[in-house]
Amino acid sequence: SVTAQVMANYYFQSNWKPNKEKLRSIINEHPEWVENLQFAFVVMARSLFKVKPFLYNDYAFVTGNSTEDQTTKSLVRHLLDSAVLSSCGSVFVSGFDESRLFAPSEELAQGATEFKRAFRQISRLVNCVACKRCRLHASVALHGIGVGLKILLSPSGLVEKWLSRDDIVALVDLVHKLSDSLLVIGEAEEVKKVSDWREAALMYVKEQSSRLRRVEKDALINAIVHNDDRIELLGKTFGASPSFLR
Repeated sequence: SVTAQVMANYYFQSNWKPNKEKLRSIINEHPEWVENLQFAFVVMARSLFKVKPFLYNDYAFVTGNSTEDQTTKSLVRHLLDSAVLSSCGSVFVSGFDESRLFAPSEELAQGATEFKRAFRQISRLVNCVACKRCRLHASVALHGIGVGLKILLSPSGLVEKWLSRDDIVALVDLVHKLSDSLLVIGEAEEVKKVSDWREAALMYVKEQSSRLRRVEKDALINAIVHNDDRIELLGKTFGASPSFLR
């Protein structure tokens, strides 16, 4: 997630701009990172969905300013009513059962011990980071992960008793960062997909040049290079396979 955010606003040669080539390279080398990111987002979204009734109806947002209180409440409700949480609601209710995911077992007990050890180690590493801003963002993210898991592992009736303002801020901030990172990665992969099919199509035209008339070859190359809507639609549909050109 952090890597995606850095690559989305990358400082290079005195300019801040997206570095999609570097991000695509990282994705290709570590596809499991993307899978972990997707899983983390689903788990955190599930935890947010679990506390939706409490945040939507019962929690008192107090900022010290009545206008800001109402604005904050409206924004949180807007988040809880978002398409992602609404569309996944039925899945969360019927298909996502954290009680089975975290069911007591010897394997879970061992995994929990290893997780706590890794979590503490990451926290210690974060505390050693020299950049105060980086340390702050990492600490908030770790807090958000801890809050999300604690919500999933706590009985519904008990969550309201310990959930604090800082907990809510950390969880919402983490969900935002994870979702934003997935969007950045999705855009990078879409660019890669377009690049792949265009290169494959041009290579196919070159291979078949002896079988094509000059006017046919020029028409195909022109359509591929200048993003003809029909060719682009076929290319995105069939991917790197140039068979659609036949």
